[in-house]
Amino acid sequence: MKWWREDARIRVLRGGAPEPGGRCVAYWMQRAQRALDNPALETTVRTADEIGVPVVVFFALLATHRVANLRHYTFMLEGLAETARRLKERRIGFVLRIVRAASAVQEFVAFCREVKAAVAVVDENPLRASARWRERAAAELAVPLLAVDADVIVPCALLGREHYAARTIRPRLNAMVGAYLKPVGNLIPAAAWRTSRHHASREPATQLLAELAIDRSVAPAD
Repeated sequence: MKWWREDARIRVLRGGAPEPGGRCVAYWMQRAQRALDNPALETTVRTADEIGVPVVVFFALLATHRVANLRHYTFMLEGLAETARRLKERRIGFVLRIVRAASAVQEFVAFCREVKAAVAVVDENPLRASARWRERAAAELAVPLLAVDADVIVPCALLGREHYAARTIRPRLNAMVGAYLKPVGNLIPAAAWRTSRHHASREPATQLLAELAIDRSVAPAD
């Protein structure tokens, strides 16, 4: 789709036309854990509407994490419960599965095959591990893969070189912020996702904490 190349927020990691006969567009939600004002989700919805298919969000809940603790995971799961509810209100599917970090990419690739995705979308994350996940997903998927810069106002792709001082980055941001400081949209997909028992999913709730091998020395905030 031509507009993929024209949107500064979008990086096409794997090109090509949407998979013929695809039944949905799948979005691997990672960093941008929200159902509203999420450019990655809006890119997914716009793409799905052009193809005429529904949207489904995939979330890989890591069974363990070397730096996260009980407080982190409790806060995240409480937020994901709200996100899942809001996605449902927008007629968007939400599938959560508990996975190991080493198999997260394979789980998403398998999920895309399972739901017969026509296109796949991820949100950008500058962390090295997440960047490696995106690279591997692009290599293993059989459908187009888009990465969307969803957590900044001015897309990072427009900033040019790396900046180490406010005096160099501020003029660039000030020159472009007016073009990007706009409502995201929050479109309702034309086609509603139909939940199926064939697409196993866990309910995002704090009860899942009992199944995770995480540091429990830091208690949840009250």
